[in-house]
Amino acid sequence: MKDLRLSSQAASFILCLAVFFGLASWPRVAAFESATQFLPALSGAVWLDLPRFWPVVLLLAVLPLVFGRLYCSWWCPAGFLQDAAGRLAAGLGLSPKPAGGRSVVRYASFGLAWALLLSGSAAFRLLDHSSLLGGFLGLADLAWSERALDGLAAWSLFFGLVLLALPLWKPRWFCATLCPTGCLFMLMRGKALFKTRVGPGCAGCGACSRSCPVRCVEKGRLDDSRCVDCLECLASCPTGRLAYRFEAPWSSAPAAADPGRRRFLLAAGAVALGGLTARRLHAGALGHPAGEPREGVPPGGRAVDEFYSRCVGCGACASVCPTRIIERKGFEPLAGMGQARMAFGTKACSYECNACLAVCPSGALAYFPLPVKKRIKIGSSILKKERCLPIAHDKDCAACHERCPTGAISMVPHKKTRKPELKDDYCIGCGACEAACPVLPEKAIAVRPKRLHTFAFIPRKAGRGARLSDIKPDRDEGFAF
Repeated sequence: MKDLRLSSQAASFILCLAVFFGLASWPRVAAFESATQFLPALSGAVWLDLPRFWPVVLLLAVLPLVFGRLYCSWWCPAGFLQDAAGRLAAGLGLSPKPAGGRSVVRYASFGLAWALLLSGSAAFRLLDHSSLLGGFLGLADLAWSERALDGLAAWSLFFGLVLLALPLWKPRWFCATLCPTGCLFMLMRGKALFKTRVGPGCAGCGACSRSCPVRCVEKGRLDDSRCVDCLECLASCPTGRLAYRFEAPWSSAPAAADPGRRRFLLAAGAVALGGLTARRLHAGALGHPAGEPREGVPPGGRAVDEFYSRCVGCGACASVCPTRIIERKGFEPLAGMGQARMAFGTKACSYECNACLAVCPSGALAYFPLPVKKRIKIGSSILKKERCLPIAHDKDCAACHERCPTGAISMVPHKKTRKPELKDDYCIGCGACEAACPVLPEKAIAVRPKRLHTFAFIPRKAGRGARLSDIKPDRDEGFAF
């Protein structure tokens, strides 16, 4: 049973790594992995946007009521890292103590996260294990790009220490104390049809305690508030008193995790606090500047303010982006910790791609078929005539025209050469023209993102360089053609 559980956990973690780092960038694979991010997927349902693999979300919602916390022990990537740290502690000869978890912290975290989620605020991502794990994995990109430590990286580093360092002394401390998903599944497990139970006649030998990775069972006493139904204790019990068995919810004794009146009031207060926090966020507490934004959001985001109220910063869209124009932001006023943005300049949004729309778990990016996505206007190109080579220097250049996929840029006679002419009604703001422009350090043509996305006219005949996959993200040549 232990080997089977380890294989399931490892497969989940490898899938998570493959999707995040773009090694498995097939949209259906990434969409499936995104659907297993329980809170982000449910946040989409609040906005009536279900992920493409909505049966997976439904299964995760029902699973704890039938089989207990199998998600936490058999699938959760964050649980895998904590268990790995626990095995390291055993190898080092350490003696971890049970992570009892303070009820005040547990229910406060639970109430705050769920209140934010239900009120439509994506700020719950600062407590959600899947979003935090995305930030932790993003530390590798931070080190690779040699960027300075920002607020996102600092918070992600703290989360990484919680997952990898604390379990050396307190196994699964995050699950027992902070995780809002774990707390929900713990409460649901109290009414589960199948769960781990200790029968009468326990010899108290301690074998179950030594084999339990969570340290939730000791001498025949099982702490239901921390048990994740990993089933490893069953094989170690010499008397067979431990069993994973059917138990009618109406016949079970009250679980030890029952919050009682005081804990209920605490959770209710946390929910109210979360609601007030969400209201402040929606009222503009994050300080979104007026006017058109300086940074764009991917197609399907519909509007900048709506996108940032829904983006959970999981990094799924960035992982499948073929041109890597989608990046995760640090702690900044407009795009909060880990949320996505379009990095125009040397990269462009691929005209023949709608992968990011297919994998978003929270509904921050609405799904549109590729023909519709091709007309979504996320910005407008602005021509700076004083820097344009044909206009300012009478030099031949048609880089922007060659790369425009919609035919929004045409070349018209100008003195002894030809100059670009923009038709904004056809421009979708993909950034192909800006990426192709050879003028440095400031481009002669640039994308200005729109706060509210609209639709452009049906594309005219595109230039011969309309395949944006030909554009290299980081190019040293002077010209793009």
